Formats: sequence, structure tokens, C-alpha cells
Amino acid sequence: MLFFITLLPSPRPYQVQAASVKFDWDPSDPPLWTIRPEERVAFLSNKTSFLGKRASNPCEDRDKPADLYRQYGDADCKPTLKLQSDGSCQRWDKVYNGKNTQVKCMSFCQIRTYFEWSREQPFAFTKCHYPLACNLTTNDTVPLGSWKKSGSNLDQALEVGISGGYGSKSDLEFYAQGQDWSLDMNQGQCGYFTFIPVKKITCGTLSESVYKTGTSCSTSKKDGANHKINYCVDQLWNIKGKSSGKEVPDGITIFVHTNCSTREPLAMEKQDPAYAAPGVALDKERIQKVQQDWVWNSCSFTWFQSQKKLKVFIRGGGFRDDKIASDGDKLASEIIKCSGDAGISDSTFNWFYNDYYRFNIKFPEPRPKEVGASWFYSAIVPAKISPKCVGNALVSMGGFQDQCVEEEHSVNGKKVSEL
Repeated sequence: MLFFITLLPSPRPYQVQAASVKFDWDPSDPPLWTIRPEERVAFLSNKTSFLGKRASNPCEDRDKPADLYRQYGDADCKPTLKLQSDGSCQRWDKVYNGKNTQVKCMSFCQIRTYFEWSREQPFAFTKCHYPLACNLTTNDTVPLGSWKKSGSNLDQALEVGISGGYGSKSDLEFYAQGQDWSLDMNQGQCGYFTFIPVKKITCGTLSESVYKTGTSCSTSKKDGANHKINYCVDQLWNIKGKSSGKEVPDGITIFVHTNCSTREPLAMEKQDPAYAAPGVALDKERIQKVQQDWVWNSCSFTWFQSQKKLKVFIRGGGFRDDKIASDGDKLASEIIKCSGDAGISDSTFNWFYNDYYRFNIKFPEPRPKEVGASWFYSAIVPAKISPKCVGNALVSMGGFQDQCVEEEHSVNGKKVSEL
């Protein structure tokens, strides 16, 4: 089985030398980001009592969310196979029946297991900007990845050796579902909704002999037989949904506060504690790329024969405030530059929340870019203005030319200068 992130791909090596997070804090006083949001009140009111409770059969129980950042051993998660006195894993020198197939000359002995927050997966196009309320619905989803049955010998060995199995029981695409959430945005507030999945990490010893013929395995080092100690694998952890009863990704949805001018996430003390967990937050370069993909705009001109002038119409969303300004002043300045000495008039800039594409079943994509905090700009401009100048200005701000590509506006095939 291979696990990969669909939205934000990254390689996942099979073997690592240590767990991805070292439990280097005081066990009696773990950081708040190790605690699920719904459990924080109980944790803060009585840490000793909270930490004293341990889940039964945590490595296999999918009826409830897993306890995070607790290391489980044999007493909590009964291993299928055991280490032998020479340090090898049982059955490593045999051909034996696995789940739905044979495992040849390889075995995995589980030693420790724990669960932790994984990398955030932003809900697409949930760009939020004051003064508009920000919304998330149960119709919003974010892809988390797929489990593909590769049928490899290694996958089968892990499937047998790991309590609760390795990966999904079938080839499935997993999506995190949003929740009904409306958030009022105060002056200067921006951000986006994101899902933080839970992953299960299992470490142990992988013993591999060399398959010969029939049921024969060579344990000779000369043939390549070996033991990988502290061999760790991770997998997306799924639990049973409360309403559907089907497996759904374990995790939480949070709101990430960002700087409206730069789109960079604010300091950790401004965020939900889980966002501060190691490996959760996307790096600055990646989150900038994600948010830049949410930028959209339209640009067009209309001819007013009675005034012998043009009117420019621009809609957009996702832009950085240091490019257009929260009140559109920087955008207006660019239009003025393109207009020359004649200047502009009736300039307007307004914010609006665009839900039209979100719920319109005529559109094949449930969440096109136009969804979310958007703005509308219009102004009366001189007839001689170059639409291309405006289009180029939008590109310099991170947007698109759209229809603003001509050196001179045309009406019914005629240049404005001819009218």
C-alpha cells in the first residue's frame, strides 16, 4: 500500500531512524498542542486525572478518536508476531499465509505505536478577508489521499505485523468533510480553514531473509538477509463516522489567521494550539503557493457612447493587500496611471462574499476559485485608455489579464478612436 497526499504531495520513505516527534516534554505536563480541542477543558482542569486514563486497544479501536502523543507498547497493542531471542522477528525465515496472500521470507514485529497530528490540508478557496464573515459548510471537502493495494511483499508483511492492519481494507479515496462554521472577521483579520489529519506511526523490527524456491528462505547475510531495527511506517488513521458508520479521516478543522498584506500565517500564539505541533503548518513558500492558486479576477470594458468614455469593471479575490490595498486604493492608482492626464471618475470598490458557484449545481466543480471573499471595482475612464495596460497591472499584482489584452478597446469590431 502506498499513502500519498493528493493536494500537497510529499514523499513518505518506508524507513526512518527515529519517530518523527520525540517525546521530550514532561510526561505529567505535556504541551497543549498534544491535546484534542474537545478535551482541553478536562485536561486543564485536572491534568493528573486526564493523563491517567488510557484507551483500551488503541491500535485497533476505530469507534472513537485515538489518544495523541502517547507511546503504546505490548500491553496496549498486542503484537501479532514477537521478537525472538536473537533479535529476529518470528516467521522471517518462512513462507506463510498473510491476509489474502502469502508473505515470503519477511516479517514485521511491532514494538511501539503512537498517534500524532499530520500536515495541514487547507480547504480549497476558503479565502477569508474582513469585513466579510467567513463560512465553511458540510459540503466542503479536502482530499487527503488514497490507499492503493500494491500487493507487495512488504505491504503484506506490514499488514500482518501491525495491530489494526496497515492501511485501508480497500482501495479508497479519503476526503475530510467540512462543518457548518461561520466566523465574523474583525478589522484587519484574514485567514483560511484547514484540516489537520491524524496519522498512526508504528515502529518495530523488519526482518528479511531471501526467498529461494518453494518455501525455502535463506537467512545468510551473504545472500542479503538483514534486520532493520526501529523501522517506522505511518498511515492516515480513519475512524467510524458518527452518522454514517463508514470510515472517515480522524482529525480536526481549525481556522488559520493570516496577515492580510502578506498572506503569511500569524505567530503561533494567535493560532489554535494544534497548529503549533511539529510538522503541521505548511512552510511559508508552500502556503504562499496554495493561496496564490486561489487568486482570480475578471477584467472588462464597456463603451458609453453618450459620454464618449469607457467604464472598466474588475472583480477578484485572493489578492494580497500589499498589492491592491484592503480599500482598493492601490488598484485605483494603477487605473489612474493607465488613464494618463484625463484621470478617472466614479471610482468604486466594494467587498462581497461570493457563494454563487458554491451551491449552483450547473457547475461541475463544487468549489471554483470565485467562492469566498471577493471584491468589485469599477470606474469611468478615458476612451484612449489601453485595456492592455490595465491587464498588465493586474498581472503585476498577481492576477490575470482576462479580457484586458487590447491596446485599444473595440466596439462591434471598430476601435474606439473610430467611434
